[in-house]
Amino acid sequence: MHKTVIFIMHSFKNIISIAFLPAALLACSPNFNWREIHENNYIIAFPSKPSNHQKIIIIDNKKYILNLQASSSGDSNVLFGVGYIQHDNSKVSQLEKDLQKQWCKSGELIRYYNPEILVCKWSNGGNHKILQSKWIYNDKYIYQLSVIYDKSYFDKLKDKQNLQDNIDLFFSSFKLIS
Repeated sequence: MHKTVIFIMHSFKNIISIAFLPAALLACSPNFNWREIHENNYIIAFPSKPSNHQKIIIIDNKKYILNLQASSSGDSNVLFGVGYIQHDNSKVSQLEKDLQKQWCKSGELIRYYNPEILVCKWSNGGNHKILQSKWIYNDKYIYQLSVIYDKSYFDKLKDKQNLQDNIDLFFSSFKLIS
């Protein structure tokens, strides 16, 4: 399972990176145009219209569909995403913990922003990225809410608290629906 989990997380990072590769990192202040998105099993606020992606992944010889919705701030400097897979096993909390560890394995765990938010830093082709993620699960799905931005972009921001307030809004807007 260890190699499979690494594959899942690298696939998720690659999907997000590919989806927003052309983003220019020139602006100094993020722009947000929040909208509420109703998905089949959740509601969340995104800073712009999200794009949808799917990928088949294999965990312990079982196929899963990784669903991803992602959008960026108006200046494309901050990437927001929700990824989720449907599960059918009773060991979901252990799977969640394994996924969290693997997500940061290729990088460095900086801290927990609060007990729920994992903050990691990793290098992607010389660019240092910061990831804030929150994991949620219920009886059917494991969700990862993620926000990714370049460390150099964050260092140049004059109003860092505004960015963190918008990230907090994104995380707190997530609601499961039945």
